[in-house]
Amino acid sequence: NRTIPPLNYGLVRRMKKQFDDLHIVLNGGIPSPEEGYKHLGDVDGVMLGRAAYERPASLMVVDRLYFDDDRPVSSRSQVVEQVVQQAEKEGNDIWRYARHMLGLYSGLQGARRWRRRISEEGRVAKPDFLLKIIDEEGLRSEADQVNEEAAAEGGTKQAVAS
Repeated sequence: NRTIPPLNYGLVRRMKKQFDDLHIVLNGGIPSPEEGYKHLGDVDGVMLGRAAYERPASLMVVDRLYFDDDRPVSSRSQVVEQVVQQAEKEGNDIWRYARHMLGLYSGLQGARRWRRRISEEGRVAKPDFLLKIIDEEGLRSEADQVNEEAAAEGGTKQAVAS
């Protein structure tokens, strides 16, 4: 039986103050890049494992927020297009990638259909299958609309919508 000990951010902050020469990275329970950024005054870094995996589009704000980089980021549909191209180039089954992309549309209308179709049809599909889902389920316009609105608002809407 495996139990997860409670998170103790206060202890981590005290350790960093006491051992300032140690490189301390906070890992665990950070739900978003915005929340992680709040911890950077107390520690040297943060890890966004589960949050990034479950809601990968939340990472669209990281460069702007953490590195003051305002370059445009790819929309969800552009990411899917890039993944499809990579799978085709390498000759890999799309399932190898798609199973890790279930949360890409999390928080948006159509997210459940995206997950269901990948889960039900993705194991035997050709790479362009993901593009078909986007078009057939109307996700391309949803993703691009959120991306355009976020760009106009400085990137914050992407993480909220994810």
